[in-house]
Parts: sequence; C-alpha cells; structure tokens
Amino acid sequence: MELWQHLATVADADADGKISEAEYKAAFAAGLLETPESFDQGYVPWLTHPALTGLSPTDWDTLLTRLAKPRNTQRENVLHERRGAAGQAAPGPGRRPVPTLGDRVAATLIRQRFSLPAKDIAELFEVTTTTINKVIRETSPILQQVKDVVTPATPLAALAEFNNYLTAANITPTNKNNPTL
Repeated sequence: MELWQHLATVADADADGKISEAEYKAAFAAGLLETPESFDQGYVPWLTHPALTGLSPTDWDTLLTRLAKPRNTQRENVLHERRGAAGQAAPGPGRRPVPTLGDRVAATLIRQRFSLPAKDIAELFEVTTTTINKVIRETSPILQQVKDVVTPATPLAALAEFNNYLTAANITPTNKNNPTL
C-alpha cells in the first residue's frame, strides 16, 4: 500500500484524488516515482546491505538523494540526443522495466568495491551483461560528480566467492526469480 500512497502523493498534481495519464507521465519523467522506498527496496534490498555497498543505511539514502537529480538530467540528455527533440509519449503499453537508481548505484558500488565480473553482477540483478555494463558505465560518472568515495573491499573473482562473502557477512539473498544464488 505504501507504493500507491507514494504514487498518489507525487503524481496527483491537481489533488483531485485521481492520477491522469498526463500526471503519471509528468511524475515519471521528473523522476518522482524513482525512490528507494517505493521500488528498489522491495526488490533486492539485500544488495544495498552496508557490507556490500560500504555505506550505512543513512549514507545510502543520502547518496541516492544526491544522485537523483544528476541521474535524471543524464537520462533526459541521452534521450534528447537520441530523439533529437523533447520527449513525447508514444502509443503502447509503456516502457519496459529498467534498473532503478538504487539498482544502478548498488551494481556500480559492487563492481567498484569487489571487482566482481559484470556477468556475475548481471546475474545478481537478473539483467543481461550488456545492460549491467551500460548501467555501470552511466552510473560511475555521476558517482564521481557527487564526489562519492568508494571504499575498496577484497576483490572477488566469481559469484561463488561473492556468495561466500554474503554467508560470512550473514546476508541472505532473496532475488525474485532466483532465491538461492
């Protein structure tokens, strides 16, 4: 229910108790629907554990808040360049699910801290290696832009080593499609 309350709060611009298609699109385009509380915390919260990110929960929330605007600007610039114009809504069922800001930051921090291969990070987030490489390539510069310093950890060469690290840190993976990594 928290998700719907958040949606109503940020998207119902005219406060009429209804969310029109235009209101939803405006909130989505502004990045208002992309918050840790509404989407990424319910999907893979264990991937944002302090032992993996090197950040306390408070520092994690602060980092996401600091990155939200630069990431939205980055995304809009890429889309504007690709389209050659401002965004317009196309007919159809909508966009495919994409990694949230939290997913992007967690994947990038895991790569930077542990040097885990991209194919293994992709498996953790249940996306393709191409997608995770793009996510890391796009997220690294905005992490540098907000001057986030990554605390290195022991490099891990394979998913099996990562799983051993999870066990040692008492972290239980709970992926949607693959509960036992």
